[in-house]
Amino acid sequence: MANLNRDYLITLDVKTSKLESSRSMEFFVTDRRTMNIFVKLVISMTTNPLYKRYAEIENASNFRVFMNILKPNKEMLSVEAYLHSEEDALFELDLPQEATNMVGEYKFEILTKSLVEGNEEIITSNQGTYKVN
Repeated sequence: MANLNRDYLITLDVKTSKLESSRSMEFFVTDRRTMNIFVKLVISMTTNPLYKRYAEIENASNFRVFMNILKPNKEMLSVEAYLHSEEDALFELDLPQEATNMVGEYKFEILTKSLVEGNEEIITSNQGTYKVN
């Protein structure tokens, strides 16, 4: 049987905190267990906006990725991603029902935590949005 998930890909440049989405993200208030967002961590190797070149993230298992969500009623929600592919530094967020149970525009940021030389480093992304119909 075919997978019915709505899969979206967000690329997060951990050096600049910029998010790029594969397309605008939309869900429906009636969706159940089909809301997946993949987050690919990359490091930008160029400052030229016309040319994108990324370096691979090493040791992706040393990272923890969270999505902090602001619902339309201003309620906050945090969802932890799990590592989908260490080789590709790809994390998967399986949005719970609470993250799509209200019609409107949801704002989010991606929070990335890593341990570097015994110290926890935290990176917060720029804001992104998704819509629930």
